[in-house]
Amino acid sequence: MAAAQTVAVVEAGARTVSLGDLIGPDFHAMPTELFSSDRFHPPLRGMRARQPPCYPA
Repeated sequence: MAAAQTVAVVEAGARTVSLGDLIGPDFHAMPTELFSSDRFHPPLRGMRARQPPCYPA
């Protein structure tokens, strides 16, 4: 699905950012700090960890 989204975005003239590539290592290294108790959604600290890659290109 991510590949299809990337193709559609690039064809529309935009760019994509792989958050998994950028911040995945942090989430793997500190799962209890960066994931909430459901182990899926990030708490505030996890949300802050993913903000910098979301700045405009």
